[in-house]
Amino acid sequence: WVQWMTAGSGVMHSEMHVDELWENGGTCEGFQLWVNLLAKDKMVDPRYQDTPPDRIPKVATPDGRGTVSVIAGEALGTKATITTRTPLMYLDVSLSGGGGG
Repeated sequence: WVQWMTAGSGVMHSEMHVDELWENGGTCEGFQLWVNLLAKDKMVDPRYQDTPPDRIPKVATPDGRGTVSVIAGEALGTKATITTRTPLMYLDVSLSGGGGG
């Protein structure tokens, strides 16, 4: 799941777990990456984009031994559904075993 927030001129933000995790315990995994906006973009209107896993574009590696999820930017001719103010590329790459040079 990708949640992309552009804070811009300011946002109210909180992170909340789901009730099931609170009631039954378990593990919640995630990470945050922060991108500094260019000076000219510091006061843009805030924006939030929410992309579930089934809407994150995936493409096979050229050798067919892996999969690339294109989170932001473009790779292997596949463009992300997330739009960013700062040009960048975020990929989640999964490679199968048995590779070598």
